[in-house]
Amino acid sequence: MRGLPLRLLLNGLQVPVVTSDKHTVDQFKGYVLGVHLGSTNPMPTTLDTEGVLDACSLMVLFRDLDSLCQTLTDGDVHTQGFSKHLQISITVAPILTEQQPTKDTPSLTDFFSETTQTTLLAPFRAQLRGYKSVIIQGYVNRDLAEAVREDMGRDRWSDFKQVLASFAAAKEEGSRLFQQRKTSEGCLIWQDAALDIEKMVQSSSWPALVHGGGKPFVTQLAELYFLVRLNVAHVKITAMQSPRGAYYEAMMAEDSLAMASRSLRQDYWMSGYKFRPSDQHLAKLRYRFALAIRLQAEPDTTDRALRHIEGALRLQPGDAAIMKERDNILAWKRRGY
Repeated sequence: MRGLPLRLLLNGLQVPVVTSDKHTVDQFKGYVLGVHLGSTNPMPTTLDTEGVLDACSLMVLFRDLDSLCQTLTDGDVHTQGFSKHLQISITVAPILTEQQPTKDTPSLTDFFSETTQTTLLAPFRAQLRGYKSVIIQGYVNRDLAEAVREDMGRDRWSDFKQVLASFAAAKEEGSRLFQQRKTSEGCLIWQDAALDIEKMVQSSSWPALVHGGGKPFVTQLAELYFLVRLNVAHVKITAMQSPRGAYYEAMMAEDSLAMASRSLRQDYWMSGYKFRPSDQHLAKLRYRFALAIRLQAEPDTTDRALRHIEGALRLQPGDAAIMKERDNILAWKRRGY
């Protein structure tokens, strides 16, 4: 599976792996499903962890197949063109071809009834969308195999109006929970929405959505994404100011601000287009960048924080919160640490 960061995706979702020893995986002959993942093209990845792109053989339990499928839905976030170029080959009941029945070991064909086949393929059918290169083979009903393959090939997102309504509702639900002081729950909804938008932009669904909704759709979605990312950063920066502090919260704040900044690049959303938020929202981005940098208090970052806060002040002259943060950063710079 060269080019697929499967190991890190599995670790991120804490999917249990029985063994990753290739010899052990190959020697075992009792599999109910065999799944091979490949790619039609080399895939550039945002992950730079050593070894995550190496070919691997893994044994997992069927009970964890849902989680395994979930890792695949996250692939587009880390690897450009993941869902477009991923090849999935599923073999149902490989044990039937690997073990010939004898008088002491009867055939298992009765066990692999169509009901069992449907159950085994259900996680793929329920979770995976937009995968155009799928083979389902082995001891499986042909009509069932074709139906599952068609479901896996369907685009996850197809109606641009429904897409906008869904993400707008998620943003508002997160805000409602936040106002009720259910901060963690609200932030999680915002994070999930942002992640889904990132997946969608990299998925096979995106060109058709852009074609259908055009610039108005892209602009509304880009603004939703930008504001959700700002909201997540605000929650994480607030957590950074708690007495116990939080390295993880700082990392999440910086990541959310970096992703918001990335969404402002030329051609990020569609060719020839660049999203421009309001001056007020852009000032919030720069203010929160500056605040997050100061709270981390890492050496040699004062000038970076100062550039962000002065950029925010140019956009919102006289803003009391921005001016106060500028004073805090200047005091930090004078202290020299």
